[in-house]
Amino acid sequence: MSEEQDGTLFAGRYRIVERHTNGRLGERFVAEAIELERLAVVEIVDPAVVSDDASRASYEEAAAAVASLRHAALLGLLELGRGDDGADYIVSEHPDGESLITFLAREAPIAPKRIVAMGLKLADALAQVHGQGIVHGAISPQHLYHATYDGGRELIRLGGFAPGASTTDPTVPPLYSSPEQALGSPAVRATDIYGLGQILYTLLTGHAPFAAVAPDNMLSAHKSAPVPPPTLKGVELEGPLVAFIERCLAKEPGQRHTSADEAYGVLQSCRTKPITTVIETPEPAPIVDVNLPSTPPPLPDIPELPELPPPLPNSEEGDELMRFSEDELAALAPLEFDPDAVSERLEASLDLEADIGAPTSALAVDADVSSEAPIEHRTEGCSEELPNEPVEEIAEEAIQDTPEEADSEVVEATREEADSEVVEATREEADHEAIQDTPEEAHSEVVEATREEADHEAIQDTPEEAHSEVVEATREEADHEAIQ
Repeated sequence: MSEEQDGTLFAGRYRIVERHTNGRLGERFVAEAIELERLAVVEIVDPAVVSDDASRASYEEAAAAVASLRHAALLGLLELGRGDDGADYIVSEHPDGESLITFLAREAPIAPKRIVAMGLKLADALAQVHGQGIVHGAISPQHLYHATYDGGRELIRLGGFAPGASTTDPTVPPLYSSPEQALGSPAVRATDIYGLGQILYTLLTGHAPFAAVAPDNMLSAHKSAPVPPPTLKGVELEGPLVAFIERCLAKEPGQRHTSADEAYGVLQSCRTKPITTVIETPEPAPIVDVNLPSTPPPLPDIPELPELPPPLPNSEEGDELMRFSEDELAALAPLEFDPDAVSERLEASLDLEADIGAPTSALAVDADVSSEAPIEHRTEGCSEELPNEPVEEIAEEAIQDTPEEADSEVVEATREEADSEVVEATREEADHEAIQDTPEEAHSEVVEATREEADHEAIQDTPEEAHSEVVEATREEADHEAIQ
């Protein structure tokens, strides 16, 4: 098929989309399978592969076997045919996902448990291939594809089958060759086991076993050089998966796993803990925002707090500062009413007024206030005298009483006698002065004496009686002035 046939129909069922890489049997093209409504890969078989009847018979037998393969990890054949021009062709599945070369460049090294999961599916697919009597003979990243499906299920799918191809396939890259192929011997089932080991080694470390060897020396390295132990971040790896890979890469085919079924069973035992080596994962570097200032702004000044006052002394410890003196307690105590003290202060006041004379301003004010009151003559209160019992009679009665009662009666009689004498002397003096004075002065003095007598009686009476007598005396004084 030539370039000018792109976009045209091939075999009436495939529309060519683009040219693909060269395959092991000839040119390959990506085409649209019109009836299947999906993409496919059409490979035109080189006439040299089927140059005679024997080679054609071998090709047709192997192609039929490949077409019978049905496995999720395999890119199966869709059709074997011959075109109008007599050229043989093979139509195979178009791979989903991406080439393993691209996947390795982006994600390798892969976590060991993911490697075991993908390796198990690939080993199971090889068991089916070998069960059909087919040897792939060219297991390498260029014939493998990685795909992820619903639920996170990963698959490495194997394609690149070449039925009828030479067992000494020159298209196998030296990097992924095998010791027997490097020696020029045909590929066998053990060759596929070696290829499986190389793929798992690459997934685990990120490179092929002899990637560090010069291209011209790679075939020699496959033939005789020991496989470098797998390392990761400079640490040599150990564990069941490492042991499985090392056995797959044995130089002698007989020292490898005897079959793909055996390899599948051994790989199953690696699922729990494929690698026992502890690899320290460095902590990721902190993300620095270049837009942020290199140093934070200074904190505001915090004002100094005032010093706390000293604690108060504990009164329970007997501190003298927390105690009151007896004088302070007496000053804080409520005052009690003492009638005797009141009487003494009143008598002293009366004696002082008798010595200096009664003030007249109070009478003037009282007269002004009561000038509008009706005139009534109530002078009988002015001539009434206080009772004056002899001291001897009171003392005689006190003898009949208890000592406490006797003392109380003697004191009371003495006080009443003294008050009576003071009032009587004041009245006599007022009367004498009234004779010498004018009628107004005389009346004023009489009224003053009467008021003092009323005050004295108020002390002996209840508060209501005392007030009544003082008011009565004031009213009589007003009546007298009104008559004048």
